[in-house]
Amino acid sequence: MLSAAKTAVRVRPFVREIEQLDEVYNVVEMRQREQAVVLTDPSSPNSKSKNFGCDYCLDSFKNPGGVDYASQDTVWQTVGLEVVADALDGFNSSIIAYGQTGSGKSYTMFNDDGIVIKIAEEIKRRGMNADGNKFRLECAMVELYDENLFDLFVPENTGTY
Repeated sequence: MLSAAKTAVRVRPFVREIEQLDEVYNVVEMRQREQAVVLTDPSSPNSKSKNFGCDYCLDSFKNPGGVDYASQDTVWQTVGLEVVADALDGFNSSIIAYGQTGSGKSYTMFNDDGIVIKIAEEIKRRGMNADGNKFRLECAMVELYDENLFDLFVPENTGTY
């Protein structure tokens, strides 16, 4: 169903090297029922937490297999299927992964069961079973890094988009 821009926030677990450090704090709390992300400052225990609302809270910090754990399939079911439906209804659709290096963007998007691969497969599957109408699919993949935009479909791209 077509809708305005939506935000989905996914939090990944600590990497092993970080998790084993003595003073490591989880500063992000996902409140899935409230669709809110709460940030706290561990260096200032008396400071107020900051709350941010979003459309989807996808918590992958928790134990895999737990009730509220957001697996790759959860991301697909929550975000991917809606994007495919909008695209096949003729609307421009985009997914933007944002975060610092190592925060899980590539894993979420491009892993073997990543959302980009599933979207492409689903569009192809539905397109092949369509009612004979033709459709045109265009895809762009760009990276914004250090204020430069790179076309990721161009091998060894050293210039900007």
